[in-house]
Amino acid sequence: MKNNSKLNFIAIVSAVLFFSLTSCSDEFHLNREESSDGKTYISINASMSSARTINAPVSDAEIGKLTDFILSGKYDTSSEYEELAEAGSFSELAAMKIPVTDGRWTFRLTAEYGESEFSAECQTSIEFEKINPVSFELSPSYKYGGLKLNFSFTGTADKAELLLLDDKQEMQIESKNIESFTASEGMNHFTYTRDIQDDFERLSPGTYYIIVKFYADGVYDALNVYEDYIRIASDRVTSADIALDLNDVYTIQYELNGGESSGTFINKVSRKSGAVTVPSVTKEGFIFDGWYSDSEYTAKVSSINVSTLKNNLTLYAHFVEPVLYVSSTGIDSDSAGWKADSPLATLNAAVANISSMSAADYVWTIFIDGSVSGNQIIPDSMTASNAKALVLAGQHGLDDDGIPLDALDANQSGTTLTVNTAVPVTVTNLKITGGKFSGDEEDKGGGITISSVSTVLLADGALVTGNSSYNGGGINSSGSLYIYGSAVVGTKDASSVASASSYGNKAEAYGGGIYAEYKANGGIFLGYKLDETGTRVEAELTGGIYQNYNSGSDAYAYSGGGVYSNATLMMASGTVAYNAGPKGGGMTLGKSSTLIGGTIRDNSVSEQTYFSGALRLENWVTVSIGGSISIPSGSDGNHCVYISSTNSNFKIISELEEDTVARIRPPYWDTENRVILTSDDEDLLKTQYTRFSIVSQTYEENGETVTVNWYIGEDGILTNVAP
Repeated sequence: MKNNSKLNFIAIVSAVLFFSLTSCSDEFHLNREESSDGKTYISINASMSSARTINAPVSDAEIGKLTDFILSGKYDTSSEYEELAEAGSFSELAAMKIPVTDGRWTFRLTAEYGESEFSAECQTSIEFEKINPVSFELSPSYKYGGLKLNFSFTGTADKAELLLLDDKQEMQIESKNIESFTASEGMNHFTYTRDIQDDFERLSPGTYYIIVKFYADGVYDALNVYEDYIRIASDRVTSADIALDLNDVYTIQYELNGGESSGTFINKVSRKSGAVTVPSVTKEGFIFDGWYSDSEYTAKVSSINVSTLKNNLTLYAHFVEPVLYVSSTGIDSDSAGWKADSPLATLNAAVANISSMSAADYVWTIFIDGSVSGNQIIPDSMTASNAKALVLAGQHGLDDDGIPLDALDANQSGTTLTVNTAVPVTVTNLKITGGKFSGDEEDKGGGITISSVSTVLLADGALVTGNSSYNGGGINSSGSLYIYGSAVVGTKDASSVASASSYGNKAEAYGGGIYAEYKANGGIFLGYKLDETGTRVEAELTGGIYQNYNSGSDAYAYSGGGVYSNATLMMASGTVAYNAGPKGGGMTLGKSSTLIGGTIRDNSVSEQTYFSGALRLENWVTVSIGGSISIPSGSDGNHCVYISSTNSNFKIISELEEDTVARIRPPYWDTENRVILTSDDEDLLKTQYTRFSIVSQTYEENGETVTVNWYIGEDGILTNVAP
């Protein structure tokens, strides 16, 4: 608050007057003069004391302002006062010799100042034939004071709020709103008074505290606050002239650019307003990026520091479509990424932009232009408050052979794409390539690594190829992986089985194409996607998992040419083909899974003993099977399903469309109630069991090869008796 004047109190009425000849005391008898005419008189002599309040002391000249003096008295034996003298001024009274009789007297002197009366009484003995001096100490008979404050100020104010409080600021004496001011000489004015003559307005003597707050229309906070203590004395009007320079008022204009808001817009502020927070704005189909102080959107404003304002302010609402662009020719800067001709350089920077937004209802798309190198990460800092979902899309689509023209490429160093966010991420028309992990990094995929909280959907045109790792050459997932549309993990349009020199993705231990760890409600879903509500639904997969390679040399340990899954796997469509590994050339399933559609064909294993070219079922695995699933055994009959444990089997859940669904190699050839097929519906089992065949048992006996044919009975149990 600016205050260019001090509180200058001007005493205009005497609060206390001291007539200070010491009176009514015998020590003054020595000063009594003999009268020249032998009569007895009294005289009034006076001088002013130095008594003061917090205001300036009363001057000797003030005594001259008293008028209408009346002296009265009563003799010792009398009960009533009689008037002895009148005078219009003190000087007139002091010049008088007032005749009285000797004896004991009580005198009373009164005088007036304006509407105020002063009085005093004195008892004294009057000596015969003397001029007896009498002294009075007059005090006001009026025990209240008044107040008059003249405020003048520069600046713009539309009203003021005045509070008069006690000196401890605990009790409110008066609250007053001043709604108008008078203007003169370039300033605005108003006067606050407490009338000393008004029984309701006059004030008892003492100290008070005054607060005046100045306001401008549209500005919530006060422009300035004036505060001070004021001393009120008896029978005096305390007065002061107070000059102030008020803080300037600034206007804020908001350019909504087609947006709308239910928030509160503050249109006027002053430097006393404190921090001003600007409201959010919405625009259908767009995301509110924030307010900017320039129309080029280079200076973002999240709040207004009014203490630094010097001019009126215009704020511009900036909206963006939920689209960002990334290119190898781009630059990672705050202003880049929103247009195709000014892209960012990395996916990481694009995701950082999204993570700064509040856009929970929006699906973001990041377009990849050309081949973007490096290790790209979508961190868990991107949450559901920033995006409903994220799509990574190649900007230029597919070539004539269906191969994406745009790619993320790790250049054979680390994982190409790591997904740690809980926001679902869809990949479309984009190649994920060049990822490589050497050694035993068991939880790192070459192409994509999916965390336990994450969901990745490979959609039309997605291609994960040219990657390698210890587990999951193409993808290592601890979360949820959906594959649908024309998406491919491996080599698109492959026509030959993978080998050490020809493969799409490669693993050293488990899952040449995909490795999945267990996650409740997670897993691998072939021919499925998530709908708008996040519910899993079938979605045709015309692509699949092709020509991935597991280079593990330990046939007793390493497994899964195309897929190794310790998580639930569901397959409704798609193809798993031309994959190769030591065991489970197509897929190795370590958890109960469901196969209701699609084809598993033309996969291969280097260890033929266990006939697991198509599938390998690990211990305690039940595979629910039905619908159009097809697992042809191939021309040599070796593309089979190996059930590695007596605790594992197939469970028929619906009618099967293929005459021969799969050829099975049991864990043992015996008649010890080896259950190969089960069903909750006995009639269904009896009609469907013939769609499965058993690998014949062969062994050497007496130098000859013996072949024993085995079958599945209508109860689903292994038997060597033909049906």
